[in-house]
Amino acid sequence: MLQAATPAALQQLCQTHLAQLQGDDGEAAFAQLVQASKTTQLGASHARVGFVVNDLDTCIEYLTLAARELQSNSQAWSHPKGIYYRPNGIDPTTQKVAALFAGQGSQYVGMG
Repeated sequence: MLQAATPAALQQLCQTHLAQLQGDDGEAAFAQLVQASKTTQLGASHARVGFVVNDLDTCIEYLTLAARELQSNSQAWSHPKGIYYRPNGIDPTTQKVAALFAGQGSQYVGMG
């Protein structure tokens, strides 16, 4: 998960991380990015992009896709590969989050 105050700053952050990941010490940069993402505290008004990867090459691919999409689209979007972007957080006073347990057949009214 990466975040920045504005979509433009987030796009620049993606480019910065890409340069580090593609550098001579890319594996170390990837390990550092993974560790940092575990403790990220998202700002409510910050733009954010998130995805899950298992290796350096996939991280570079996804960050490249995210940076390219951020250049042309500042509205919330998702990529078929599992990359998600929002220009800001969800306001909990006006929007709700739901958990779905689709396909299990064990749902019932009031189970939450």
